[in-house]
Amino acid sequence: MTTDSNSIILDENAIEHLRIARKWSNFLSIIGIVIIGIMLIAMVGILILASRFPQDELVRFTALSQMLPLVVMLLIYGIPIYYLYQFGKHSKIAINNHDSEAISLAFKYLKLHYRFMGILVIVVFVLYFAVIIIFMSGFPFFSSMMNR
Repeated sequence: MTTDSNSIILDENAIEHLRIARKWSNFLSIIGIVIIGIMLIAMVGILILASRFPQDELVRFTALSQMLPLVVMLLIYGIPIYYLYQFGKHSKIAINNHDSEAISLAFKYLKLHYRFMGILVIVVFVLYFAVIIIFMSGFPFFSSMMNR
């Protein structure tokens, strides 16, 4: 896997670790793709159910209100799964062909996967913190209403 003086030489032990990481990333990405498929089936089911009641505004509103979280979850869940799948695919090519460009691309997708997951964790923590602050600031108001 070496092409120039700046490259890193991977011994058999490192290649075996990469091979195992590739297998786990493929497993996790396949599970993720199955979950995405289930989400898509749920979305189609919601659309079919909503189309059976074309005159009922409440049913259409309920269907749309259920679709929005599914679409958001699909996007949030799909992006890291795609990156993980690409890591597995390119690392397999790199291992089988001793291709330094493929290993570089595989690590790029692994970096993108971890960057996305890190940003997602930060966003979730900020949202949790915001919800806690909102509830704490509203607590005196609601407790004073309960004492009346």
